[in-house]
Amino acid sequence: FKKTINVPLIVLYSVLEGLFVGAISEVFNQRWPGLVATAVIATVCTFAGMFVGWKSGLIKVTDKSRRIFGMAIMGYLLFSLVNVAASFMGVGQGWGFGGKNSMLGIGISVLGVGLASYSLAIDFDSVDRAVKAQLPEKYSWLLAHGLIVTLVWLYLEILRLLARLRE
Repeated sequence: FKKTINVPLIVLYSVLEGLFVGAISEVFNQRWPGLVATAVIATVCTFAGMFVGWKSGLIKVTDKSRRIFGMAIMGYLLFSLVNVAASFMGVGQGWGFGGKNSMLGIGISVLGVGLASYSLAIDFDSVDRAVKAQLPEKYSWLLAHGLIVTLVWLYLEILRLLARLRE
């Protein structure tokens, strides 16, 4: 939320995020062997597909789509926070609203994967706009950080979807 770009803070955040992703991946891999490898492959393929779609113009990012996405992501964030609280209270056998492998739960996970995927297109477009505007090199840290955060979010959403499908 700072106005300046703080590279050490970005690096620290990335290290902590890496530790978190490693830990959650280990938990999922212990419960469902092979699930993490499948999620990694799906994440890489989604990244490549979204990049090709964005680069070819098949997937467009406009100011209007950015606003709609912003509202959708705020709603999804609010829902996710309520869902985490509900899961701690035992709703849906610890999976929150929608339960383990119900159609509602799977639908929510598919929505999360879709939002994270479109966020990649927005990140690609943001990098493209920054390059065209010839922003100072220090902004590359911020843009790269945003892209990594989106990739981690996509990976976690795919991991959760695959776990629901295996449950």
